[in-house]
This record gives sequence, C-alpha cells and structure tokens, in this order.
Amino acid sequence: SWGNSIEFNEAADRMGVDVMRWLYCAQKPENNLLFGYNRADEKRRQFLLPLWNVYNFFVSYANLDGWEPSRAGFTPGNPEGAPPAGENALDRWIVARLNQVVAEVTTFLENSDAYSATASIEPLLDDLTNWYVRRSRRRFWKSEHDADKNAAYATLYFVLVRLAKLLAPMTPFVTEAIYQNLVRSVQPDAHESVHHCDWPVAAMETVDNELLAQMDLARRVASVGLGARGSANIKVRQPLAKALAYVADGRAELSPELADVVRDELNVKELEFVADEAALVTYRVVPDGRQLGPRFGPRFPRVRSALTAATAEPADAAAIVRRVRAGAHVELVIDGETESITPEEIIVHTQPTE
Repeated sequence: SWGNSIEFNEAADRMGVDVMRWLYCAQKPENNLLFGYNRADEKRRQFLLPLWNVYNFFVSYANLDGWEPSRAGFTPGNPEGAPPAGENALDRWIVARLNQVVAEVTTFLENSDAYSATASIEPLLDDLTNWYVRRSRRRFWKSEHDADKNAAYATLYFVLVRLAKLLAPMTPFVTEAIYQNLVRSVQPDAHESVHHCDWPVAAMETVDNELLAQMDLARRVASVGLGARGSANIKVRQPLAKALAYVADGRAELSPELADVVRDELNVKELEFVADEAALVTYRVVPDGRQLGPRFGPRFPRVRSALTAATAEPADAAAIVRRVRAGAHVELVIDGETESITPEEIIVHTQPTE
C-alpha cells in the first residue's frame, strides 16, 4: 500500500521552496513583487495546502479500502494511466477540465508565460477540491466496493498524477513527493522521478464543451441558491420544496444527473427554471439624476414622477426593464410633451422576492 502522506515531512519542510517558486510564477513579470511573509503564507494556504489536502484525502481512503491502480488498468505496461472512461458526469467533467488546462498551460509555457499558466491551474485546483471531491465524498465513503467507487478512485488517481506532472516545473518538491508515493511506490517500473516523465499531452477528445457548460451552470445555480438560503437565514439542512432559477444568457437547462446534483446541494425536492426574471425579483426603476438633472433642470422632479407612474405596476416595470436592457429608449410624457430617455439615463434596481 501507499505510505501515509502525512509522513512526508521532507516534502512538508521543502514546501516553503515551492511556495516561493509559485509566488514568483504567479507574478506578472512587468510588476514589482511585493514580497512578505503574509504574501507567501497566503499562497501556501490558497494553493499548496489544498493540493496537499486533496492528495492526502485520496491516499487516506485508498489505504483504508486497499485500492490499487491495477484495478483501473494502471499496469506496469501503462504505469502512468490513460483518461478513465467513466459514466459519472463528475468524473467526465474533471477529466475534461484537466485536459482543457493541460492544453492551455502547454501553450503558455511554450511562450514562457508562467503567470498565465498559474492563472489557468489555480481554478482547476479549486474545481478539484471544492466541487469534484466535495460532491464525490459519498462515493469514497460508502462501504461497498462497486464500479462507481472504483471509478471515483481511478479518476482522482489519474487527475493527481497528471496534475503532478503539470506542476512539476513550478513546484518540483511537493510534486516529486506525490509522484513517488502515488506511482513509484506501487509501480516500480514507472519513471524514477516525476521530472523524468514526458510532459502530459492534452486528450482533447475528452473535452466535452457541452458538459463543461452544463457543470458551470449547475455550480452557478447552486452558488446563488446557497446565497439565497443564507440571505433568508434558512440552513441547508432544512429541506425545501422547490428552487426557482432564471438564466439570462445561455441555455436554462440541466441534464437529469446534474439537476440531481443541484437539488442535493441545495436540499430541495424540485429545481425549476423560469422564463422571466420578473418571477423572482421586483424592480425599482429610477432616473439617473447626474445625467438627467442637468438636462431637464427644474423639470427633473417631473421626470422622476413620470417614470415612477410608468413603473407602478410590476408588469409595466418589467416591460421598461426589458427595453432598457435591450438598449431601447423609454418614452415618457412630461408636461404634455413626449421625452425620449436613453437606457444610460435609467438605473434599474432589483430586489429578490421573498
């Protein structure tokens, strides 16, 4: 079995070197680096520790379950793995994200742009820790060793090994510790060091853009829904009947599997997309005094009154908001004359319904 990742004291001691290397890589070269212990500690907490924690999560549960890479086809003839072909949407999504980032980082480093490479990798690590692992924890926790659990292990193993290779030029010591434990300790025929491995090649056939867009929508709906719960002081453990969501741009549609993920994340029985934002918010439409004040002078209060009267009914307010957002002018009758108000001269405030 693998060694316990907590025992890698040498890697932990040398993490400070990797923190400094990442700190410099993540700095725009044309700007001065404002160095300080707080800045370095921030990078350690934001990047190196989450990387180490997800690696430790995998090793801890793999040891408990006796999981080995050979179960997923990682053999001496193929010691470093190929993209798992799982059915779970989360597995396919994180592999797609990984290969998407591999392609981006390859291009950036070929152009000596370490800053953009770090800016591409950091969101991937956040995706891995704060969404994939968090949403997959029950798959690792369950007692039965079924195909779904094996797919979760195989996917996380593949992602960690490939991510170690991707990070090796920038954080050589932590990635070497990860590689030695995940690969060399169980497959002696593998390369002796992560720094002897070939640079990872992006498997673009795994990059499902539709799945990436769907997962992005699912995460945004979940985030806004959790925010709505927090604003209403309703804890997540309290089940609710329905969540309503409005999507301004793109497709307001989720696959049944991802809809289940959102329902579970929000602890609601139903998820429904509405066609009109006005079903979820009320509008307060006011004139921009800084622009219309000089234009109308003493008549400005009558402009404000006319706009208030025109938006007194929710349906009328929604109609004017649609015109403003479409870039159309709003016609108001002021002192018997029709005045044209531009979209830039109108401010729209939205208030969530209860």
